Amino acid sequence: MKTQWTTDDGLPVNSVNDIAQTEDGYLWLATFDGLVRFDGMEFKIFRSGEHDGLPSSRILDLLVRPDGIWMRTESEHLVRFQDGTFTTVAEDIDLLHEGPGGHLWVVSDSRIARYGGNAFQRVASESIQGDVRSLLVESDGTVWAGTTNRGLYRRTPDGRVRHLTTDDGLGGQYIWTLAEGRMGRVWIGTAAGLHRWENGQLVDIPGRTDDPLSVFHVEPDVAGSCLAATEQGIFRCEEGRLVPVIQRELVAPTYAHGLAQQGPDGQMWLNADTEVLRGRTPVFEADRGIRRIFFDREGNAWIGTVRSGLFRLRPSPFRIYGTPEGLASSNIYPIEQRRNGSVWLGTLGGGVSRVDPSGDVETYRPVKNGNLLVNVWTLHENSSGQLMMSGAAGRLCQFQDGGCARSDTESPIRARTRVLYEDRQGRLWAGSESQGLYRCDSACMSPNSDWVQFTPQNSDLPHPYVRTIHETPEGAIWVGTNGGGIARYDDGDFDTITTRDGLSSDLVRDIYQDTTSADRPDVLWVATEDQGLNRLELRPSDTALAASVTVYRKQDGLYDNATHQILNDDQGRFWISSNRGIFWVRKADLEAFARGESDRIRSISYTTKEGLRSREANGGVQPAGIKAQDGRLWFPTQEGAAVVDPATISTNVPPPPVHVEAVTSSDSLVARRPSGPLHLAASQRSFSIEYAGIRLANPESVGFRYRLEGLQQDWQMAGERRQAFFTNVPPGRYTFQVSAQTRGGDWSEEPAQFTVTVAPFWWETWWFYGLCVLAVALSGYGAYRYRVYALRRRQEQLEEKVKERTRKLRETNEQLEAAREDAL
Repeated sequence: MKTQWTTDDGLPVNSVNDIAQTEDGYLWLATFDGLVRFDGMEFKIFRSGEHDGLPSSRILDLLVRPDGIWMRTESEHLVRFQDGTFTTVAEDIDLLHEGPGGHLWVVSDSRIARYGGNAFQRVASESIQGDVRSLLVESDGTVWAGTTNRGLYRRTPDGRVRHLTTDDGLGGQYIWTLAEGRMGRVWIGTAAGLHRWENGQLVDIPGRTDDPLSVFHVEPDVAGSCLAATEQGIFRCEEGRLVPVIQRELVAPTYAHGLAQQGPDGQMWLNADTEVLRGRTPVFEADRGIRRIFFDREGNAWIGTVRSGLFRLRPSPFRIYGTPEGLASSNIYPIEQRRNGSVWLGTLGGGVSRVDPSGDVETYRPVKNGNLLVNVWTLHENSSGQLMMSGAAGRLCQFQDGGCARSDTESPIRARTRVLYEDRQGRLWAGSESQGLYRCDSACMSPNSDWVQFTPQNSDLPHPYVRTIHETPEGAIWVGTNGGGIARYDDGDFDTITTRDGLSSDLVRDIYQDTTSADRPDVLWVATEDQGLNRLELRPSDTALAASVTVYRKQDGLYDNATHQILNDDQGRFWISSNRGIFWVRKADLEAFARGESDRIRSISYTTKEGLRSREANGGVQPAGIKAQDGRLWFPTQEGAAVVDPATISTNVPPPPVHVEAVTSSDSLVARRPSGPLHLAASQRSFSIEYAGIRLANPESVGFRYRLEGLQQDWQMAGERRQAFFTNVPPGRYTFQVSAQTRGGDWSEEPAQFTVTVAPFWWETWWFYGLCVLAVALSGYGAYRYRVYALRRRQEQLEEKVKERTRKLRETNEQLEAAREDAL
């Protein structure tokens, strides 16, 4: 599956010079317009005019080390990016190389130096002459330097230097490339041939002709040999000679990094200038040159191109069989596997196709009653090994020698047949679209065949449209109808379960019973056309068929309500096809939901993003999917048969690494150190936090949850949104946490988190509150003092009044006493 990103998607330019990945999962790109960080969804660009310490935006090489990202610019600056800061370490750097032990080596003005202790130490600076074009440091510390005009230099760990030239057997003085191989070999690519240094000797590797090859890149392999890129194509060294692998004209690369990369599957991927090959199979082609092939830790292949942008190639879990693979039609409906391992595909418009275990495809259009069977609606191999199929009304075919046996014999079925099924008694059952259910006990293809028809008119069959038939281990025959629910056949009688009995829909697509596990024999699973999945637990009853029904719909976590086919794998999962894609759910989750132990199930879905040519699966026929003998699952779709090996699909998807990327307030970025708390001013209490979960294969499948501890106790489910918003947060100290999960997987055990402090306004500070308290206290004290004064003043006034009244009373008494005495 190929995905492209260009300037329309956020890349600064469409030329990608180098690609690397850091431990936190981010992808880093070297471009002519800055260093670019990519999380699978968005590009973050670091340019020289916007970041101090980055002298140029034209970056050629990247090297990821524990002490940061090292890069070389077109202006020959050596720059380190660490903890968000750029530092120019050196100038006039011609070549950047990482040697054994993680040591950094550079070439500057044809001088070789090793970086350590924040300083460069020159190595053999006086012994090496000429312009150094290539550099190699072996695992034992031996240094090789290839020049453009003075041949090759070899410096051993004891300091001895040997100069190798054409006089010593080199084909030319221009040394394009050097590479360390296995068994102590060093491969030397020159402008006039390939050489191997082994046991102290220089060995020439000739080509097929006497014309010298200019070898500008060498890639050693695990067998001790190598691949060599030349102007005439890519060659492999076999038995001491160069043997062509790809013959085409190649241009010596200016900025290309690597001829070959070993993929996660062990296959060698080759950079053939404008084409990428996996082994010898072309998998990618670019309009112009290819500068880098890089594999990330998830197994995705990333390709940096000249002027065509960035590409991601990732393996699809599905293999598709359609018209590109040789089928006459890609619209597949029934799928059946025969005992010999071949898989047969019934199509609309293309007859029936056979896919052999080798992958070879053969198509047939058998003739029945003078008509070609171009539309095949059902397939079934009976106990005798005969393949049965059916098309239009009356065209029941027993496939034989590429055609139909007894091609002139008509069957009594007068409607399109959706299902053929043989029970353990050898009886053949057929379900039709409008004429009910048929059963043949013997000689089904002979003119005098014994067919019995069941319809709603002559039996208790609930509906004339029959889509699926299933026989339980006990021998009970169940039929699923398109409008009448399901029915169990018992000696001519039908007992039904419909929506009146709890079934979510009477439009039934599939009836499934997991007989491979310890499942109880009284549990059936029913896929419906429009109302999800049903679990039926049959209950004993003396009067009528009874069942406890559990329904799973989209609101419960089921991926889609329109379900077609149910298949089980060996990992405890049900795989279900639908109109929106193919998905799986853990059976244990379904059972826990039925017991009331959980209120939600998790579905893992696959659509065109995962390699399906059409997300719309086909159903309503039997079998609308199979579990093959090798454990792979086959599903029919509108654009081919989709085949998946469940053994390669992990049940527990690890959560992606999650990172906080930026904090914004009032449309302005808030400066934040990688570690330590974030301090927000009082005016910044409304803010947003951007975060990312790194899943480079399918970033759109990553979901998030977050919370601001101290403000929120519960997790806030954000879905695929990569930003959290907070409004008018009170002043205080908080901890922001965010965790991620890949679709249907577990949440991150350790969330990304950091501390946030929100400053108060001046009227919310402690000193303001203190002043307010002091003012209140002083006011109270003043009121108290005034009250005391008033009371004392009042007391003094009362005392004065008492004294005055006492004086007046005394005077009155004295006057009365005087008057009395005068009277006497």
